[in-house]
Parts: sequence; C-alpha cells; structure tokens
Amino acid sequence: MPVTVPELPSRLTLGPVCIDLSLRTTEVRGTPVDLSRKEFDLLALLISESGHVVTRVQCMDRIWRGHAKGDSRTLDTHVKRLRKKIELDPGHPEHVLTVRGIGYRFNR
Repeated sequence: MPVTVPELPSRLTLGPVCIDLSLRTTEVRGTPVDLSRKEFDLLALLISESGHVVTRVQCMDRIWRGHAKGDSRTLDTHVKRLRKKIELDPGHPEHVLTVRGIGYRFNR
C-alpha cells in the first residue's frame, strides 16, 4: 500500500499575517506587503514553527543554507526589517518576538 504524505497548505494565516508559500506573497491586515527573498524565507520559517522558538543557528542554517553567512548581525537586520513591515509598532513587536539568548518566535 503506497504511503501518502500530507501536503502542507500553500496559504498560512496567523494573526494579521497571511503568506502564500507557492506564490511567495504576503499580506498583512489584508494589504499586500513586499518582502525580500530572505525576509519571506524568515517569515515562512517562523510561521511554520509558530509558537515554538526557532534558534538563531536554525535560522542561519535554514535561510542562508551554509553559504557565506556573514555574522549573526545579518539575521538581526533581517528581523528588524521584517518587523517594520508586519508589526504595528516595530519597537514593541507583538508577532516576531525575540527569545533572549536563544532566537525568535512568531506569536499570533
């Protein structure tokens, strides 16, 4: 008997954010938002692990995939840009949260 693997939905909606993985589009509060490739990949990773902490190492490995990664400040810069695009108040984020000393977590 063949084994079937369930497909992940192509659209994921958490809180105010809706991403379409197949079209690589993002909407926040119903408004389209342009994300860079890395910003989209980071958001998709955080949403796919919603409620769980994604470590800085996991982010770097999954998004930069062993290529010249630069320093960890690269990740911080992408998180900052992402927050500016999806948070109402990027200085006090509600969705892309820092877990001090570990990584990041997406909160609905």
